[in-house]
Amino acid sequence: MAWRCTGKSNEELISNLGDAGIFKSEQVAKAMAAVDRANYVRHTYHAYEDSPQYVHHTQV
Repeated sequence: MAWRCTGKSNEELISNLGDAGIFKSEQVAKAMAAVDRANYVRHTYHAYEDSPQYVHHTQV
């Protein structure tokens, strides 16, 4: 079963992923903090879920 580390914000998601040991590098945390997932998802209410995001079938 995969880890599911959701958050109410990008910062909370990153914190939860780090706390769960999904990544250990501060560089990864900084890179993730520089890009808000809400800018790249179809439905922003799914932005901070630790799960695959939908990509339209014609996108590769």
